[in-house]
Amino acid sequence: MCIRDSAKVMRAVLALSAFPRLRGHVVAEVRDVDNAENVRLVSRHPIECVVANDAIGRMMINCARQPLLASVLQELLGFEGDEFYLRHWPALVGKTFRELVEGDLLEGAVAVGLRRRDGAIELDAVDATIREGDEVIVIAEDDDTYGLREAPAPRSAPKARAESPAGGSSTPSARTCSLVGSSDPQHYLFLGWRNDIADMVAYLDEVAPPGSQLTIAAPLPIRDRDEQMVADGRGRRGPLRRLSLRHVVDTVVSRAALERLPLDTCDAVLILSDQGTEDPHHADSLALATLVLVRDVQRRGPRHAGRHDGEPLEEQVSSRSWTSRGRGRRASPGPGDGELLEERVSSASRGSRGRRLGGDGEPLEAQLSRSSTSSLANDRTPSLPLPGAGRNGACAVVTELRDISLQRNVRSSGLADCDFVASHELVARIVAMVSERAEVSPILDTLLDAAGPSLLIVPATKYVAPGAVATFRDVAVAALDHGDVAIGTLLDGADLVLNPRDKISAPRAWSPDDSVAVIAAQPA
Repeated sequence: MCIRDSAKVMRAVLALSAFPRLRGHVVAEVRDVDNAENVRLVSRHPIECVVANDAIGRMMINCARQPLLASVLQELLGFEGDEFYLRHWPALVGKTFRELVEGDLLEGAVAVGLRRRDGAIELDAVDATIREGDEVIVIAEDDDTYGLREAPAPRSAPKARAESPAGGSSTPSARTCSLVGSSDPQHYLFLGWRNDIADMVAYLDEVAPPGSQLTIAAPLPIRDRDEQMVADGRGRRGPLRRLSLRHVVDTVVSRAALERLPLDTCDAVLILSDQGTEDPHHADSLALATLVLVRDVQRRGPRHAGRHDGEPLEEQVSSRSWTSRGRGRRASPGPGDGELLEERVSSASRGSRGRRLGGDGEPLEAQLSRSSTSSLANDRTPSLPLPGAGRNGACAVVTELRDISLQRNVRSSGLADCDFVASHELVARIVAMVSERAEVSPILDTLLDAAGPSLLIVPATKYVAPGAVATFRDVAVAALDHGDVAIGTLLDGADLVLNPRDKISAPRAWSPDDSVAVIAAQPA
């Protein structure tokens, strides 16, 4: 599917190349990152490629690791709120980025980084010096709503308060608990399938702590999964380094099937819109049904705890690569190598129960449960708790929906507490933004790169003491000392505010319930 769609894009770009006097730049949406270079080769005009699937997959993983991040992306990737702008200011040449923030030299905007004269994007330029030809990257309402101050705005040190404000909650919830920065192994659960799932697995393998696990549950057979992941370039990536991968072949819209999954021990659940379903409304209905069932199982627990019909035969086959080569043999992974362990579950005699093949002394297991929807009532595989999972105290759920109107309806109905990623809507927004200003494309690429700075939601108490009275500018200056660039706030659990308009005029007492949206390097 990706190859066919990319071929159509290449033909369209090639047709545009027949117009040598075409002004402006071309924006092409491609499904797979491997096809972007092919599209660029046939274009004689400046072109920006938006890799839709890759961008959405990474956004979903980031939102699962950082609850409330979806609201930041929703705000940035659109024309209704604040967005990225770039401009060269000759008066700022020779000044440092820190001076820019400390003096609040840009009125009506928050500075987030620099674009160097050679086009390099620096979003972690905390102490960098602005040189001739450099552009300052800001978040502002519009390109004519911000400007340069004639003199730095005066500031005073934050004032301490005798007592911390009441009402702070010390218990993490699924909406506030972050997986970023934790060194404990984590367990992720994907419900459903995407054509670019190999890219999602590779990205998660880069950002998750060592020893983490990923379980993928979907009705797609393993043979078809292998074919899709190999076609997606999995063989060129090498072995998984931090993740153990577990496949489960089963429906995800059955309570009985979900009860067999380790929902009580996983740290994050991603519900994927089934791309094999051509009707987006039907795919959204399946995703919504899965969401409601997941939240109900988490809230009330399994209806028949401890009761499982049928006797499963467990068979593990380990491999140092993503492929399932060597099935039925024991492999010997080297130190630090990721591994794919597969468990085939079927009806068998009681005498075969519990037989396990695979490496001894492994810190984590990964199994593949194989069943069919027609035998759900007779083949109940117990949910397997995983060592190291669920240590973060809460489980974030991120659901992909194609129709944004359904997202609004679910939120207003209060059916489920969840972050949503409206994939089609976000792709359209990215394409529109890049169409208007091509320079935004490398900024978004940098933010979604596992090796670069990322959008993070961190407690305000990282920068100011609980109860301290300070302005947003004071918090932003303190954030620079940690190498972070503050861009907005989430106060008292309220909605996100990017580029606060009262950043120097409205001091407040910061509580443990307050959070700050920042651009920063992901903690190792």
